[in-house]
Amino acid sequence: MPQATPGSLPSGTNRLEHAIDLLQNNRPQQASAILQDLLNDDPADANALHLLGLAAFQQTDLARSAELIEQAIQVQPNSAVFHHNLAAAYRGIGRIEDAENQYRIAIRLKPDYYEAYYNWTSVCQFEPGDIGEDTFDNLLKTPNIGARDRSFLHFAAGKFFSDIGQYDRAFEHYAAGNQLMATEPRMDSAIRFVEQIEATFDRALMQTQQTATSSAEPSFVFVVGMPRSGTTLVEQVLATHPQCWGAGEQRLIGNLVQFLAKHVPSQPYPQCIHALSAAELQGMRAAYLKSIATDIKPGQVLVDKMPANFLHVGLIALLLPQARIIHCMRDPMATCLSCFLTRFSEGNEFSYSLTNLGIYYRLFRRLTTHWQAECPLPQIELHYEDLVLNQEAATRRLLEFCRLDWQPQCLQFHRCQRTVTTASSWQVRKPLHRNSLQKWRHFEAHLGPLAFSLGGTEQRPTASMSPVLGNSPENAS
Repeated sequence: MPQATPGSLPSGTNRLEHAIDLLQNNRPQQASAILQDLLNDDPADANALHLLGLAAFQQTDLARSAELIEQAIQVQPNSAVFHHNLAAAYRGIGRIEDAENQYRIAIRLKPDYYEAYYNWTSVCQFEPGDIGEDTFDNLLKTPNIGARDRSFLHFAAGKFFSDIGQYDRAFEHYAAGNQLMATEPRMDSAIRFVEQIEATFDRALMQTQQTATSSAEPSFVFVVGMPRSGTTLVEQVLATHPQCWGAGEQRLIGNLVQFLAKHVPSQPYPQCIHALSAAELQGMRAAYLKSIATDIKPGQVLVDKMPANFLHVGLIALLLPQARIIHCMRDPMATCLSCFLTRFSEGNEFSYSLTNLGIYYRLFRRLTTHWQAECPLPQIELHYEDLVLNQEAATRRLLEFCRLDWQPQCLQFHRCQRTVTTASSWQVRKPLHRNSLQKWRHFEAHLGPLAFSLGGTEQRPTASMSPVLGNSPENAS
């Protein structure tokens, strides 16, 4: 997500500052009203144009976002921030070469724009000699670089050295970048949360507490799984179908969970579910439907792709008993390494430690097994490897599960012109290939802590297995 930062904010701009505050608090509609007033006063206000573009970005209208930021650049062409955020909009709508060019311009205008280096490396594939091998090492020697910027540089360097086949050197940078990001989470609280979910959401509850449905409502498909397990790919395949709407990473279910924490303060989620009346559940269902009502067309299948919703399949079953669940699976070593090699913009704190990644993956598998045993919703596991190795067969199975007719264009998902804002936005613009299936083996010599933590992935994680980051095996040697 681009940062809501003006290119060169002049003094006395209270309305702009208020709009920035609104954007930083994810309130783009209110910010847009203020910014439009500013543009009514001065149509050439570069900062207002840029921020209005960011408001459009937050509302996933990336074509409009790009148009507005382009206008800002026409007024103020030397703003590195403008070019950087235009690149993000281009990337989301599939203009990858244009995005790469804009990142390069941002770096030329601001050579210490370390976030731009990271984003630039994430949209291109390097070959030996493209840039000097000492480029990032020299940048890292710059005095007084903060931890955030240093992490950007380490992840950028990791991507570069991985691309050119220097995997040991790449891993050193990835490990350093993750260490800078680490917030020392404990996994015992995550384990207890999963235990509480299992105890709360059993088949009896989910069959007796379902809310009323209407035949006029859309069909719902929830794509869930670990980050970097193929969830974006599955959504992209489905969104290529003319009867599907790929809604992206909707936060609606997570927002309802947060609402419950405030609504029933005497009992935490998920235990508070038992305190809810049928009318309250129906109200939550109505809130979800209202949030997506303006976007869905009659007869469409809505694909809600939020990987972390694997935690909330039980709540989905209560609110949307006509929903279907796709559990995305991928080789555990490949999944966890891919998380470790990704600098997530927010959340996923478990990904900064190989040990914690292994524990979290096992919690994911444990909870997936629980849903398959206890949740009455239709569910399938779809394996990333099946899509790569047997694309047509896996795609047919996917469409059949979603009650969609066969459409050959779903095999050409990379040609689908739609907004994608996740970390996989670059990959889903390309046809499937086998290169990523065994990528983790290039780093295998460094993955002992992950393999140890994964152990047998069917073993149930317990709180005693939850080391504090810093005492984990990868930091013991």
